[in-house]
Amino acid sequence: MEWKLRILDYLYEQGRPEEQVADLVRCLDLMMPEPKLIQEEFDNVWLQREERRKMATAYMSNLERKWLKEGVKDGVKEGLEKGVKVGQEEGKLSEGRNAVMDVLDAKSDRAADALAENIKRIDNLALLRALLRSAVTAPSLARPLGIRRTDLLAALGLS
Repeated sequence: MEWKLRILDYLYEQGRPEEQVADLVRCLDLMMPEPKLIQEEFDNVWLQREERRKMATAYMSNLERKWLKEGVKDGVKEGLEKGVKVGQEEGKLSEGRNAVMDVLDAKSDRAADALAENIKRIDNLALLRALLRSAVTAPSLARPLGIRRTDLLAALGLS
């Protein structure tokens, strides 16, 4: 029994996965069966070692707890900062969409309704600004909004 325990301990020390070690135990049990009393003693000793090994890996030192706590704080802070930034960007986009819709509503309610869904899908602030300028300067919505090609390319950063 001792030889089997030494082999299994060695495998764990070498960093072998628990599943590989368990597979070897099953293989050894099939190839070299032991008398029932010795097998029961081995099982008890092995279970105790497994419990100690799991407890040792589950224990966290005070320093590790401190590092974990600091890591969580940093992660929360970073997440909040990113969330605020995304929220601000969404707010700007929403304001831009609303501004374009307000101008279109003031000029013609039917044309504004037809364009509303397309405007809601725009997620480029520069494009919304170009649309707003065009909507404000367009004499009528009877014809499509006349966004100049150069304004559109500039809004998309392609000029």
